[in-house]
Amino acid sequence: MKFRRTVSLITALVIVAGTALMCSGVIGAPASADSLQDQINAKQDKVNDLEKKIAALEKEGKELLSQISLIEEQTDEIEEQIDLTNDRIKELKIAIEEQTENIAEAEEDIAVRNAQMAERIRAIYMSGSDSYLNMLFESKDFGSFLDTLDVVKILVSADKDMVEEFKNAKSDYESVKASLESDKQEMDTLKADLVTQRNKLESNATKLEKLKDQNDKQRAAAQKEMDKEYEAIKELIRQQSQGEFVGGDFMWPVAGFNKKSNISAYFGQTGKYWKKAHTGMDIAGRNAAGDGIKGKPILACNSGTVIKVNETSGGYGQYVVISHGGGISTLYGHMISGSPTVSEGDTVVKGQVIGKVGETGNASGPHLHLEFIVNGERVDPLRYVSYIK
Repeated sequence: MKFRRTVSLITALVIVAGTALMCSGVIGAPASADSLQDQINAKQDKVNDLEKKIAALEKEGKELLSQISLIEEQTDEIEEQIDLTNDRIKELKIAIEEQTENIAEAEEDIAVRNAQMAERIRAIYMSGSDSYLNMLFESKDFGSFLDTLDVVKILVSADKDMVEEFKNAKSDYESVKASLESDKQEMDTLKADLVTQRNKLESNATKLEKLKDQNDKQRAAAQKEMDKEYEAIKELIRQQSQGEFVGGDFMWPVAGFNKKSNISAYFGQTGKYWKKAHTGMDIAGRNAAGDGIKGKPILACNSGTVIKVNETSGGYGQYVVISHGGGISTLYGHMISGSPTVSEGDTVVKGQVIGKVGETGNASGPHLHLEFIVNGERVDPLRYVSYIK
């Protein structure tokens, strides 16, 4: 993240400042030098507070994004249910229309059959007795007359049966239609409920998105303020002068963990844990006796003055910075919280225990993160310390 890179740059600048002060004699230094260092420390403290604020805002921002994402998933699910409900409503509408047509056809059939039956009855009624006489005279015998009369009765009876059948069919169609309309009403109610849920979710998403926008603005403002403090620190440091290097060679900071296999990450390395090049070297693993590195003493790589003892929730976690003069400083990160045995301003000697290996801050496991900063720029620690080949 940008703010972590900024904090790292600030740390490097503080190291350079401390180096200059140490080499000009921190103990008994002029009041103006002490005042300058006090100002830098105050600025650094403010930057630390801003770092915590930004970290908290980042966490809040992630939580808001998570909530927005969840709402989007829920909204998508409801949209799918609405689509399925609309499909079902469409099917029911078609089915209802079919039953309506069936009912209309049944009513038409009933009307036609009733008309036919009425016409037969009317014709018989209008014919009266003459019709029966004609049927009798026209018949070959009395038996034929009775047969003819039975046919007329059968036709009228068939008309009645057919009308009754059409009425029953119409009743069935109406029953099916009523059931379909009831189902459609349930689907309409379900759709209305789903739309209400979707609208509520969308409203909540809108509110969360506004909060996320506010969160982004607050983070941007905090970042801008931290950048301003960084520029102020740079200006203060430009007022300081460089001192002389304490001399001597630098030693490996964790005794017994000085094999190549103990280097878990090299300077400049990129990968899973670094979006950009790794700013130092990580020392981890086990020693020849099989002991793990956690809790092992951390030794000062060279003599110098402690210019920073600090702990952050992310980044280096618990760390110590020592200035060795000549613009060279070392940083020891991810110590066990509260383990540093030195304080800011202390003079240390080469090989002195300054803390214990831990995994505070952004650490995937116990290890020592070692940095060498020369004139404000990080360089490969292997230029100054060597492992056993």
